[in-house]
Amino acid sequence: MRAAELVSAARVLVLGNNPHVMQTVTLTARFDGQQILLDEPYQLEANTPLMITILPKPVDEQAAWQQLAAQNLARAYEVEEVEYTIADLREPNPEYRAS
Repeated sequence: MRAAELVSAARVLVLGNNPHVMQTVTLTARFDGQQILLDEPYQLEANTPLMITILPKPVDEQAAWQQLAAQNLARAYEVEEVEYTIADLREPNPEYRAS
């Protein structure tokens, strides 16, 4: 939906018997390190109150899955986990070949 279409959609805020029209608009923007830049032009009056929502950076999905797998693997073992050797086995696997 374009900004112009969003401007035409207004919410009505009713205070007692006195309805006030409060236009709400959602705009996308970026922060360049110094100022907020709107992705599309939009005319704002000076001192217009704004509410800004900071969104998280897009996450690389594969990296996120790898991080989750590593975290869960780490939870499976304790810090003081006992290291088992072949000598600890009760019945050795005859098909096992060390590489």
